[in-house]
Amino acid sequence: MRLPLLLFAVMVLLAGCGHDATPAGRTTDHADAAVRSQRVLDDAIDARAPGCSAAVGVKGEVVWTGVRGIANIAADKPITADTVFEIASVSKQFTASALLLLVDAGKLTLDDPLSRHMPELPAWASTVTLGQLTHQTSGIPDYVGLLEAQGFQVADRTTEDQALQALVGVANLEFEPGSQFEYSNSNYLLLGEIVHRVSQQPLPQFLTEQIFRPLGLAMVVDPTGPIHNKAVAYTKRGRDYQATNSGWEEIGDGGIQTTPSQLVDWGTTTGPAA
Repeated sequence: MRLPLLLFAVMVLLAGCGHDATPAGRTTDHADAAVRSQRVLDDAIDARAPGCSAAVGVKGEVVWTGVRGIANIAADKPITADTVFEIASVSKQFTASALLLLVDAGKLTLDDPLSRHMPELPAWASTVTLGQLTHQTSGIPDYVGLLEAQGFQVADRTTEDQALQALVGVANLEFEPGSQFEYSNSNYLLLGEIVHRVSQQPLPQFLTEQIFRPLGLAMVVDPTGPIHNKAVAYTKRGRDYQATNSGWEEIGDGGIQTTPSQLVDWGTTTGPAA
């Protein structure tokens, strides 16, 4: 997503979703694979340092979860399979899914110009389509850099309105829309706002009612609020780790809180039928 912090890693491996990924004549030894997978974590991460959580899904089922490291150094709380993480830019796929639900409902199209839904943006918004936003080919600069240029840092509070106003102040796109790929968090910030305006529901409410709850997913969109059992983010300074609390409230490009196992459930739900 946005801020280059030393955050806990969240790893999700989806193996054989909807088909047999094991070559003919071979069988999968999940017990042996679990031991070897855990060994990867153990070798890579100090057990007394901020760490990570991992999950593997096979044919729609979570067959292994692995953890290593500390979720909260001050509380001496280790990471468990139930520890919640902010999944950062992995959140973008949920914003795209929300947009596609509105496309399916006939409330917008991917060919709609951005200006149709956000008329307050400069004239360049009429040259950008929603499809180009989803594919990161819009040419719109990243709002993160725009806010950082205004002097905001990771611990400072920034709001979605501030990010949108920063985009209102953009005079020119960085390239002709559709002519090249350039990753920009602005694209999904704008898509999240469009979902809000078209559905007349805030993005967190729309995702909860249309995706999370129907699929039984334990996920929440809340980048700055208190979340039960959430891992603390840290930056490393010398040999020490310093807790880093982000005050950036923007969503659409990030902000979802969940566990690797829940991401496996989501991936197998949206993948080919088993």
